[in-house]
Amino acid sequence: MFNKLRLLWQCSSKDKYVFFNCSEASLALAKDIVKHKKGIVLFVSDYWLIDDEDLQKIKDIGARYFIQQSDDTKLLISNKLLKKALLKKKTHLFFLSHFDEENIEEVSLFYNSWLDYDFEQVEHDFELTIRIQDESMYPIVEDYMKSTPFEIPYTCFNDAELIASEVIKNFPPIDTLKINTQNATVEDTYEVLIVGLNAITYSILRKLIEATQFVGAQFKATVMVNDANFSMESLPEYYQEMKNHYDIDFVSYEAESDDFPIKVKERLHLLKQVIITTKNKEEKFITTTDVSCSLIYCVGNHEKTFTVNKVLKSSHLHRAKAIHQFYNQLKPFAQRIPWEHLSDIKKESNMAVSESLYAKLKLMGKTVEEIKQMSEIEFQLFLQEHPERLLNLAIAEHLRWNATYFTHGWKTWHLQEIPEGMPHQDEARKLHACLVDWNTLKDVEKRFDIPFQIYDYNNILTIRMLAENNTLNS
Repeated sequence: MFNKLRLLWQCSSKDKYVFFNCSEASLALAKDIVKHKKGIVLFVSDYWLIDDEDLQKIKDIGARYFIQQSDDTKLLISNKLLKKALLKKKTHLFFLSHFDEENIEEVSLFYNSWLDYDFEQVEHDFELTIRIQDESMYPIVEDYMKSTPFEIPYTCFNDAELIASEVIKNFPPIDTLKINTQNATVEDTYEVLIVGLNAITYSILRKLIEATQFVGAQFKATVMVNDANFSMESLPEYYQEMKNHYDIDFVSYEAESDDFPIKVKERLHLLKQVIITTKNKEEKFITTTDVSCSLIYCVGNHEKTFTVNKVLKSSHLHRAKAIHQFYNQLKPFAQRIPWEHLSDIKKESNMAVSESLYAKLKLMGKTVEEIKQMSEIEFQLFLQEHPERLLNLAIAEHLRWNATYFTHGWKTWHLQEIPEGMPHQDEARKLHACLVDWNTLKDVEKRFDIPFQIYDYNNILTIRMLAENNTLNS
């Protein structure tokens, strides 16, 4: 009892990082927080939900635990003293089960734990991080959070998306391509082999497509699926939609068969990158084969994925938010939208803009530091030094924007299908009139009297201002 009271007293005086299950993700993040000495790291559980093995895991990483003696299944936090302690200082709550439904259920039980007179303090002192691996669950979380009696800052964390973002950051596809920096074009084909079909595969495919949309570039991906009975009909709808717009082949194989080495070797001489998303035996064959291209491992590693920098500081989101804030300030006050109120697709587009900046600079043949050293006039003259440079950069940005929407299941809303008086997009039905090629975009501009191409040009013209404000280093 004394130890429990001392723990509660410590919780009252320090920031807290609270977990509600002993998943691999929870233990990995808790271990990293302990390592960084950020505050009290605490696992909270009802007595009937935790066993000695879990308690030992918590002790081994240097975290603390609080066992509630309640049988109430409708509350996540039932102990009154614990509730009071959590309301002192800042409290970060993590819902990191492997199952999305379980995380959403625990969030619901968390809200049930508080009475009306607690709401104001809870809103001020708490932040939630919710692990959601299925993107189709995002609207469910968003709708639920809007319906709650009080508003708490929250972040949805998708490990597959983070792993994919790290691949693009650490192994930029544009570094494998032949670039003409005079006119900002690519004279090459980006061909990739992805071994394995899972949630990481989808995220990586989407990010690779976004990262290779340049004037003159060709994209080709082969996904090897370890399933002899695989058929295209078994793929989720979003894969089908991606195949409608981009060159993606799905090849079935059996890792133990003689055909697998043959199928891999057939493609090796054409490839820019090989990406492995599986821990199966086929990995061993590839690593012992003479591979001249870049070999990348993307198998989820909890201790590398669930870290303070990636989850708490959200380093992969920080620059996207900073860029959104920058562009938001350029709009009239009445048209500004805070990040929290953006739709999911607009957040994704901001993420893609952030991730594409390295490639845009590479197309120009410049670094961030070189851009910062230019005056605004020098930068604008540089962009127009060669007649097609600025145009091709703007077209590449439009191709990137198309890729973000297409790979999230959006479709072109053809002008003849749009009733008079209707706007150019329908988010509920995932339809957008601007999902067309650059030249056809002019027809869309005439129909809606909106200069859509200017948006793509502005995305390029403001890069130096982003650099000057250190937004590119965020």
